[in-house]
Amino acid sequence: MDDEIKKPLPIAKPPLKVESSVIILMLTTTAYLVAFAYDCGYLSFFAIPWTFAEVSLRGAFLAVASASIFWVVFQTADLFWKLIPKDLPKSVETDFIFYGTLDIAGVAALLLLGPPLYVWLVILGLLAVMSFVALILPRLRHGSYAAAAAAVEERREDVRTRETGPSGCYRPSCD
Repeated sequence: MDDEIKKPLPIAKPPLKVESSVIILMLTTTAYLVAFAYDCGYLSFFAIPWTFAEVSLRGAFLAVASASIFWVVFQTADLFWKLIPKDLPKSVETDFIFYGTLDIAGVAALLLLGPPLYVWLVILGLLAVMSFVALILPRLRHGSYAAAAAAVEERREDVRTRETGPSGCYRPSCD
C-alpha cells in the first residue's frame, strides 16, 4: 500500500453563477445589436448607407420581444421532443418531428398574427386532422408504430419492384 501514490481528491467546483446585472447588460447589448442589425439590413435593401441607421428604445424592445417569442417556441419544441417515445422507428420519429414542428409553427403564427376566432378554428382543425392522420391513425390501424412502419416499408418495396421489375433495373430492356 505504501507503493501506491495517493492522488488528492478532486475538488468540486461550485456551479457558475451569473449575476443579474451581467444578464441585464448582456440582454440590453444584444437587444441593441439586433435592432441595429435589423435597421442596417432594412436600409441596405433601399441602398441607404448604414451610417443612417438609428436604434431607438422601441427597436430594442421589439428585438427582445421577438427573441422571447423564439425562446418560447424553442422551449415548446424541446418539450415536444422529450414527449416522443424513444423506441419508435426512424420514419415515425421523423413524422413526429415534422408534424410537431408544423403544429408549433402554426400556433406561433396564429399568436403573432392575431386573426379572428374562425381562422383559429380552421387552421387548428386542419393541423389536428393532419397530425391525427399521420401519427395516430397508423397506430390504430396496425396496433403499434413498429408494425405501421413495417407496412409502409413493405408497400414501398412493392412499388419499387413494380417500377423496376424483378431485376432492379428501370429500363425495360434490362429484363
